[in-house]
Amino acid sequence: MHLSTTSHKTSIGLIQEELQTRSIRQRRRKRHRPQHHFLQRNLNMGSGQTKPEFVSYLVDQNVAAGQDVTLRCEANTGEVKVEWEKNGRSLESMGSKYTTRQCGATFTLIIRNITKQDEGKYTIRLWNVAGSASCSAMVTVDIRFRLASAQGHLMRPYLQEELQTRSIRQRRRKRHRPQHHFLQRNLNMGSGQTKPEFVSYLVDQNVAELQDVTLRCVANTGEVTAEWEKNGRSLGSKYTTRQCGATFTLIIRNITKQDEGKYTIRLWNEGGSASCSAMVTVDKRFG
Repeated sequence: MHLSTTSHKTSIGLIQEELQTRSIRQRRRKRHRPQHHFLQRNLNMGSGQTKPEFVSYLVDQNVAAGQDVTLRCEANTGEVKVEWEKNGRSLESMGSKYTTRQCGATFTLIIRNITKQDEGKYTIRLWNVAGSASCSAMVTVDIRFRLASAQGHLMRPYLQEELQTRSIRQRRRKRHRPQHHFLQRNLNMGSGQTKPEFVSYLVDQNVAELQDVTLRCVANTGEVTAEWEKNGRSLGSKYTTRQCGATFTLIIRNITKQDEGKYTIRLWNEGGSASCSAMVTVDKRFG
């Protein structure tokens, strides 16, 4: 019995000694830990910034020489630093031919009067204290195309004869066409406006009651008239709508069950029209 008690005390003493040794080692390590680890951790915790992520990405383009080309993407936050690159080199060092813009969380690059020398991989990099993100698109220039300024459209030289034949047929048809067709066609040709199409769409949402809800989409042009609807009817004063370039936003404040429904945005100009919709549902079990 005495031997067992002595053995037990010895084990406790060994454990205490081991714990003290570990404690000394940990204190020594802390003395040599680089201070920048603490600084970086504190910056991340105190910044309150959102790590950037892309909502819509840059899209590859194959275009004709002489055109103006637009690359556009959207992120989940606009609180970032931005850098555009071509083939790994910053565009800031390539002169004033390139125009970059930021409107909220939408980022745009415009290449004026594009040539073969502008071909390449274009990349946008976003970063803040919380993290970073990047996306890229290839731009290629097809010299077989040329801009036909008189017609205002792209034409291949080897199709000129075919186009002349079509022109003769069209002139014959015009003799029997009602006058209102000419009026509509001339309006469309004279406007020079791009038919609206969506780059990113509205997304269905299931949310908690009393939240603020944001619906957002991006089109290929901001030169449009925009109208928002809920279940086919125009929206009342509770709703806030915004347009920033080609980005369209609807904000529903303090949402309730009465705000449930199908929300639609309609865009139109003289080039055409487009629409997209999303369902918003309110779940009282949340919150």
